[in-house]
Amino acid sequence: MIIDIHAHLWDEELPSKSWWDTFVKISASLSGRPEERIRSKMPGWWDRTGDMLVSDMDEAGIDKTVLLPLDYALLVGCGESTSLEKQHIIMAEAVKRHPDRLILFAGIDPRRPDAVSFLERAVKEWNIKGLKIHPAMGFYPNEPRCYLLYQKCLELGLPVLTHTGPELYPMMSKYAMPVFFDEIANDFPELKLVMAHAGACYWEETALIASNKLNMYMDLSWWQGQYLSLPEAEFYGNVKKMVNMAGIYDNNLRQIIKQQRVMKGLTLTQLSRMSGVSASHLARIEWGERSPSGHILRRIAQPLGFEERELFAHAGYLAPDASAVVEDGDKTGKVDPDVASVLACESRSVQRTVIELLGILKSLSKSNE
Repeated sequence: MIIDIHAHLWDEELPSKSWWDTFVKISASLSGRPEERIRSKMPGWWDRTGDMLVSDMDEAGIDKTVLLPLDYALLVGCGESTSLEKQHIIMAEAVKRHPDRLILFAGIDPRRPDAVSFLERAVKEWNIKGLKIHPAMGFYPNEPRCYLLYQKCLELGLPVLTHTGPELYPMMSKYAMPVFFDEIANDFPELKLVMAHAGACYWEETALIASNKLNMYMDLSWWQGQYLSLPEAEFYGNVKKMVNMAGIYDNNLRQIIKQQRVMKGLTLTQLSRMSGVSASHLARIEWGERSPSGHILRRIAQPLGFEERELFAHAGYLAPDASAVVEDGDKTGKVDPDVASVLACESRSVQRTVIELLGILKSLSKSNE
C-alpha cells in the first residue's frame, strides 16, 4: 500500500482568505507577475471536496492520502477569516466523501489556550489520526506548551508530523530547524515523529538525527521541486544518500538493537539472561559480525520492548509467522504450512527466492502433465 502522508486541500476558505491574500503578495513579489494574474489561476486549485486529489491519486497509483489542516491564525499578518473548527469540519466532510482514500490529521498551533482540548475534540468529532504542527508560525517545537500536546498524542496513540526546514515570509525558518527535534525524540521515545520535507535543504542534518532516533521518520513532500529542478542522477543520489544515512536499510539492524538495549538500560549480560541468547552472540550481532536469525529475533524482541513483527520488519524479514509467508506465496500458489514455518525464520531474500522456485517447479510439473 502506498500512502502519501502530506497533502492539503485548497479552497477560497482553506486555510483562510487572509492566508491567500498573503500568498498572492509573496508570489507576485517572487515571480514578478501581477497579483491579478495569480488570483485568476487560484480557482483552478480549489478542491474543497477532495475529488481532484483522489483523481490525482488514482493517476499516480496512491492508495491513501493524509490531509493536514493549517493553523495560521496566530501568525503575525495572517488573521483567521476561517476558524480552525471550520477547517477541520470541511476536511472531515472530504474524508467522509472518500472514506477509503483520505485520512485526516489535526492541525493545531500549540500556543492556543485550548490546544489540548481541541485535539481531544478532534479525535472524538472528526476521527483524526495524528497531529500536524508548524513551528515556523513562531514557536520552538521543544517549548513546554508543545510538550503538553506531545504528551496528549502519546496518550491517544497519535503520531506527530511537524514542518522542518526554511519557510517564506511571514513565517520564520529559525523555529523549524531539525536539531530541535533531537531533544523531543529523546524526551518522548515512544512518540512517533515525522519530519515533514525531511528538513528540505537541511536533509543531511535531519537524516543524521533520524539515524539515531528509532521514533523519528521523514517525509519527502517538497522534494517534487527538487525532482524537477535537479539532474536526475543528482536527485536520486541525494535520496539514496538520505535513506542510507537514516539507516532504513537492513545493515542498520545492529545499531537498532544496540540503541534499544541501551535505551532500556540493559547490559549484554542482562539481555542474555532475559532472552536466553549468549552475551557473546549478542555482542557479535551488535558488532556486525553475525546476522540474527528469526529464532534469535523472537527471543530478543520482548526484552528490548519490540513487537515481534516490528523487529522482523527492521531486519528485512517478511514476517515473524508462517501465515504471512503463506500469504506472500499466493502469488505463485499456496505454500505448504510446514515449509512456511521454516521460511518464516529465514531472511526476506531467502523467502522470496524459495517461493519463486516453488512457483517455477509448479509450472514445470503442470507442463509435464
